Amino acid sequence: MKKNFKGKIGLFLAIMFVTLILSPKTLLANTEGDSDNPCIIYLKGVELNLEEGRREKRSVVEDSGLYIISFEGPIEEYMKNDITKLGVELIEYIPDFAFLSRMNSNTISDVSLLSYVNKIVSYQPEYKINPVLKSKRRTTRSITLEDLNEKDITVKIFTVDDSSILDAYIEEFGGTKIDSTENEVIVKLNPSDVERFASLDSVKYIEPVVEFELFNDKARDFMGVNSVNNLGYNGSGQVVAVCDTGIDTGVNDSGMHSDFQGRIDSIFPLGRATADDIHGHGTHVAGSVLGDGTRSNGQIKGIAPQAHLVFQSVLDSGGGLGGLPNDLNDLFQQAANAGAHIHTNSWGAAVGGQYTGSSQDVDEYVWNNKNMIILFAAGNEGDGYSGTVYNSIGSPGTAKNCITVGATENNRPNMPNTKWGNIGDNPNEIAPFSSRGNCDDGRVKPDIVAPGTWILSAKSSVAPSSNFWADYNNYYAYMGGTSMSTPLTAGAVAAARGYMQDVWNHTPSAALMKAAIINGGTDLGFGFPSKDQGWGRVNLADSLKNKEYEYSDQAYSLATGATQNFTYTIESTSTPLTISLVWSDYPGSTAASKALVNDLDIKVTSPSGTVYYGNDFTQPFNSDYDRLNNVENIYIDSPETGNYSVEVKGYNVPQGPQSFALFASADFGTAIVDDVAPTCNITSPSNGDTVNAMLAIEANAEDNVAVSKVEFYVDNNKIGEVTAAPYNFNWNTNTVNNGNYNLKVKAIDTSNNEATSSEITVTVNNVIDDEAPTCNITSPTNGDDVNGTININADAQDNIAVNKVEFYVDNNKIGEDATSPYSFEWDTTTVSNASHTLKVKAIDTSDNEGLSNEITVAVDNAPTVEYKTETFTGSASIFNSPQIDIDVTANGTIDLQLSGSSSSLKMKLYDPSGSLLATNKSSISYDATETGTYSIVVSAFSFFGADYTLTATYPVVSTQDEDIDSVEDSTETVEPIEVIADGDIISDIMTIDTYVDENKSIKLIELYVDENKVMEFTEIPEVIEWDTTTVDNGNHEVQVKITDESGNVITSTTLNVVVENDMSE
Repeated sequence: MKKNFKGKIGLFLAIMFVTLILSPKTLLANTEGDSDNPCIIYLKGVELNLEEGRREKRSVVEDSGLYIISFEGPIEEYMKNDITKLGVELIEYIPDFAFLSRMNSNTISDVSLLSYVNKIVSYQPEYKINPVLKSKRRTTRSITLEDLNEKDITVKIFTVDDSSILDAYIEEFGGTKIDSTENEVIVKLNPSDVERFASLDSVKYIEPVVEFELFNDKARDFMGVNSVNNLGYNGSGQVVAVCDTGIDTGVNDSGMHSDFQGRIDSIFPLGRATADDIHGHGTHVAGSVLGDGTRSNGQIKGIAPQAHLVFQSVLDSGGGLGGLPNDLNDLFQQAANAGAHIHTNSWGAAVGGQYTGSSQDVDEYVWNNKNMIILFAAGNEGDGYSGTVYNSIGSPGTAKNCITVGATENNRPNMPNTKWGNIGDNPNEIAPFSSRGNCDDGRVKPDIVAPGTWILSAKSSVAPSSNFWADYNNYYAYMGGTSMSTPLTAGAVAAARGYMQDVWNHTPSAALMKAAIINGGTDLGFGFPSKDQGWGRVNLADSLKNKEYEYSDQAYSLATGATQNFTYTIESTSTPLTISLVWSDYPGSTAASKALVNDLDIKVTSPSGTVYYGNDFTQPFNSDYDRLNNVENIYIDSPETGNYSVEVKGYNVPQGPQSFALFASADFGTAIVDDVAPTCNITSPSNGDTVNAMLAIEANAEDNVAVSKVEFYVDNNKIGEVTAAPYNFNWNTNTVNNGNYNLKVKAIDTSNNEATSSEITVTVNNVIDDEAPTCNITSPTNGDDVNGTININADAQDNIAVNKVEFYVDNNKIGEDATSPYSFEWDTTTVSNASHTLKVKAIDTSDNEGLSNEITVAVDNAPTVEYKTETFTGSASIFNSPQIDIDVTANGTIDLQLSGSSSSLKMKLYDPSGSLLATNKSSISYDATETGTYSIVVSAFSFFGADYTLTATYPVVSTQDEDIDSVEDSTETVEPIEVIADGDIISDIMTIDTYVDENKSIKLIELYVDENKVMEFTEIPEVIEWDTTTVDNGNHEVQVKITDESGNVITSTTLNVVVENDMSE
């Protein structure tokens, strides 16, 4: 996916305090909340209040358009399955409890009838436009149209095919297509045309393109790094990718900065032909991560001095970050292919906390690659003339699945004052420039902070000293910014990853690493969470070493309503209990005003029964669940001794299942043995009941800690189990004979203690069911014409219960459906274009069968189009214009590419009737709506012959369409243009096709026959037509002379021809 707020590039550049000028900012209010009202749809710039009532439809105007389906509450998988069975395409989750979808107007009524659907509204063009593009005035956190450099717009699309569809509209609107990926098109567009573009069905969302910017020996002491390094965990065995300006000389040889030699695995120059660091930013960043201090005898080194480096240089020749790909997935994948599992980025775009396409890219990559740990700088927009600027986090740092790093001051009190005074004298202060949270939707950012002022690190040998805060010597320099705090944190992550692998024998996921770093964060006095510090300053010792730790990493995945239980045993009240839940969430919608998709909840119950909810830090700590963040923490300063019960629940998981990481730190003692068995009983049916058909067995189960599952038994045979309350199981009594049966349930807790309920006896009394069900096909109807993929819908009824419905085409079963409404998708392209019979068979719970009447439908699919490519070579001249014929048997685009040894080459495309369609020197693209033989004529204004290569790609009927009648060609091919060569016999009119390069200035063209001038032209004719009847039959010499404006004369070679005209007339 992709870049909104991206394109032209600049550096969260190390802040140049001597020249930095910041614009005035306005303090913005926090927008966090706990709203999950199913009547509210949260889109950027607009909240749709659906009010009370259900299934009203707004602006339903298109037969196959875009709609938002609002659900009554949390979305379960079966709901999505039901809706897709109706032929609806669910495209993207929109909070709260809604999906952007595509369906036709006939389907809307069917979807509206579903009990869990609240309302359906059309996806209006105005919803597709980022509020920044609607802004009429400048604000502190938005960019107006006037701010957009050359009005570059990112257009989000649904499929790669939409890109080619948009091409025609871009041209119609007078725009320019700059670039495209499979998910977006970047367009230079007039602002007045944005709304017209938004009205197109191919457009999902429109955003502005803005510029990316580049946003340590002392720092180690405040990050708890030394205690971990002293144990030998210094990044050895880890590979860190740094994406930045460049790395020293850019060449991995003996000339490279000594602090990196021997540990650079790959260097990728993406913005220029070389990767040398003429800026200095990238070398300084890399040094903070993993410089080993060779040039300083080990004094000035990074956090992970033994880690290896993969460097991606994205500085372009203009000083921007033009090497960044439009889709950041490509950037991360390149680094992963080179062996990196940590990726640090000290750049971004100042977007005022918005969730953008770049943020979406980051979330998408981590969702698909859960072990890649990605870090981004928060940005340097935190200071304004009127005070601290909140809601100033940059993108992609607004992503959910990365670690976003803000900056604190360092401890260098003797350094010079800056515009903010001394910003190196209090490591517990947030650096004034550091971007603050929260995000636009209220999510907590930054995640963590680390030292970011007066950071001493490696200096590029090819960068000017003026680019640094101050020189230390020829090999090291001072810089500052969140650009500096981020690589320090990346180094800490590298050291932590090695520690976890060696000591804990576990390779952490991105979610677990983020949880561990956050769990150990040091509060700088702002409290948790804070818009200034996020979850605190990095403290590696507290994350890994100073306490005892328990974790679960991606071991469980939850759907809506599902739970997973854990137990922590606390031995001491003096060590705080900190529990962190983090999950790598599904990428959010850029159109939505809330980024969270899959919402998990954590609930902790103390030994005495006190309940805590994640991120609820006000008394009583259990009044509100978090509905915004994919990071939830619980802090208990003085925990009780005993067992704490932890429940992680899938509250709303529309794009699941959702895995998670759970990380806890405390003084964990030896686990208290849980030898208390659970209790359980059957609540329905009752002992002695007579039952039949499908019976719902309902049970109750309780435990002192937690129930793991309940198993259901009939006559001591297990028939099923349920892992979460309510504990209900359906038993089909038609599968057994009438008579008495004993039922019981068994409950098993999280410590594997078991308890079995008392048995009850029920009497099965099913009436012998020999009555077949009835069924019929409701759509399509008899005689319908069908094509593509259609839904065969059926109705089935039975005196007891229908078990399933089977679907048949020409007496061949193609599928079945066990859930009403009964439907099956049939791809009609799998059969021939002809009449076909359809029927359905209903089977009830007693295996009685009923057949529907057959219906007949006519399949009429357009032939499958393939593209055939042929290459033709030859020579063309003013005497020889070769004709190439191609047989176009299907509608589609004819693409012609011509190259050769002369700039005077050109080609003409003729349709089957001989009409000229197009002329061009190098390329012709023509949408053919008529089949037949098309002709291409290649000509050259050359006397000696110009060699050419013609590549023709054109549509033909697929060879797989054996049942499609061949196209009847009733057209005539174009009459071939006369081609002559030395010794040829000619008659009537001899045609010489002419073409003169537009760069040539021709004064005169003369035709000579037998050294006598017979024709001359002072303007270049399309062709020269010589009437051969003006000479006697027999041998003749033909020659052409051309005179340019400077008087230069070019004479062709002499062509000997034989004229043979019929002289009988």
